[in-house]
Amino acid sequence: MAAYLICMFGGSLALTVAIELAVAFLLGMRTGRDLFLVVLVNLLTNPPAVLCNWLCSLYLPGYRALPVQIVIEAAVVATEALIYHIFAADRRWTIRRPGRLSLVCNGCSWLLGLLF
Repeated sequence: MAAYLICMFGGSLALTVAIELAVAFLLGMRTGRDLFLVVLVNLLTNPPAVLCNWLCSLYLPGYRALPVQIVIEAAVVATEALIYHIFAADRRWTIRRPGRLSLVCNGCSWLLGLLF
């Protein structure tokens, strides 16, 4: 069971970070500091999202993956957008349109995660 959980959490986090770093780079985040922020934000939001989804699948009768995932992803998008917005207020960061950044990054990682 422990190996399964490590694989589930680690694989999800690695895939999410790789995809969101690529998308953030394409959206104009070019400095190492900005890209490191993307990694830190995902370290904060991905494990709880994966845990919530996994627990829902275990304990909710009639579990429907898509509606639960959409609710969880909406919470993740809002949380990440807020964090990016806080950093975007400081001109030393090159974060533009934090809501769009969060929505596009998470949308891409969620859709590609469905494929894998």
